Amino acid sequence: MALDFADAAVTQGLYDSALIINLAIQGSSVYNWARHGDLRPYLVRALDQLKEQGLGVNLVLYHQGEADCLVAMEGRSYGQALGNLFGDLRRMGIAAPIVVARVSRHKALDCPDTDPAACSRICPEIRQAQADIVDPDQGIFAGPDTDMAVPERFDGYHMTDAGRRRFAAMLLETVEGLPGRDSAAAGR
Repeated sequence: MALDFADAAVTQGLYDSALIINLAIQGSSVYNWARHGDLRPYLVRALDQLKEQGLGVNLVLYHQGEADCLVAMEGRSYGQALGNLFGDLRRMGIAAPIVVARVSRHKALDCPDTDPAACSRICPEIRQAQADIVDPDQGIFAGPDTDMAVPERFDGYHMTDAGRRRFAAMLLETVEGLPGRDSAAAGR
């Protein structure tokens, strides 16, 4: 999805070029990335390496929630960890817009149905926490709702190629509508 988005963003002139730092780790929880999480060092190291190369971050896409939904994390706990992570990004000097997708869809492990779509579940509390963290004054914006708007899944959970392209198109539309895009174009 990130490559689909980057290709479209550069082609449409939203950015002159794109460098994607993909910090996704399958099955990771928001807790893994929040302060004291076991994956936090990957985030810190990536940001340090960008800084050493003289590169800045101009967009953060947060698309995570499936693993936390799978283990039935409470929305309040998810929201607190997400707030911790985003607050720390700001304290680390990341001023770029943060786009938060609404995502919690996972495949129920105990589903006996042979139809993968029948085993797909979402978590309203996780989704609500993702919606609640949005604060344009803090540079945190609502991103695509991939639980509801991307039905193309090959196993009831993972997006197909068509689903990835749909997500990328939705993200492109979101980023094009961010406040200050016209004034930011000079630093793309």
